[in-house]
Amino acid sequence: MYLCRRIAKRLTVEVTYRKRHRPAEFCLSEVAMAVGALSSVWERQTMSLF
Repeated sequence: MYLCRRIAKRLTVEVTYRKRHRPAEFCLSEVAMAVGALSSVWERQTMSLF
């Protein structure tokens, strides 16, 4: 749970940073990619628990 919170925080920081520094280039595909990566990490974590 702690790890997930850390990843989520990092993700939020990254998204905020990108939006601030290059708003023209910022798009949903980046968010989708990040969410995909996060969910795969989450899956791996839950798999290792069982």
